[in-house]
Amino acid sequence: MKKILILVLLLGLININILPCYAKTVKVHANTPVEFTVSEVKSSADTAVGEKVSITVDSDVVVNGVKVFKTGAKGYLLVNDVQKRAFWGQGGKIIVTRGKVFDANGQAHRIEFTKEYAGKDTTWSVVVATLGLATVILFPLGLFGFVRGKDAKTLMNVPLEANILDEFYFTPAL
Repeated sequence: MKKILILVLLLGLININILPCYAKTVKVHANTPVEFTVSEVKSSADTAVGEKVSITVDSDVVVNGVKVFKTGAKGYLLVNDVQKRAFWGQGGKIIVTRGKVFDANGQAHRIEFTKEYAGKDTTWSVVVATLGLATVILFPLGLFGFVRGKDAKTLMNVPLEANILDEFYFTPAL
């Protein structure tokens, strides 16, 4: 009986050591969707091209039964273009594009995404200018920058979707 018990324990120990070799590897194809939200507010007033905008994965991404991206995983988008609010009521703009998201093992993967955030234009300045009152009221205000649009801001907690740019093989860490 002791020999059988020792044999069972020995086989169990061997199986524990071999188990990681049998972790399932899956191929994650390009264009696999990843749902996320922006997790910080950026304004066109103080954001520069090249800055990172933090994102958080909203839901698990599972490929063939393997969880590749976990809910709450972090990532970022890159600011591609910024236009500050301008004279004559023009609102600001922020354009964010490609970025990276981190898988369940902590490896970064490129994502394809483009979004433009626009500030509100001030339209009353255009109306006053077309009525001929610009020389009296609007011209001095516009000349010195008192009539400006609103700054553009990134929106938090709005569900967005990006696609994985490159295909890769993923093996979960055990």
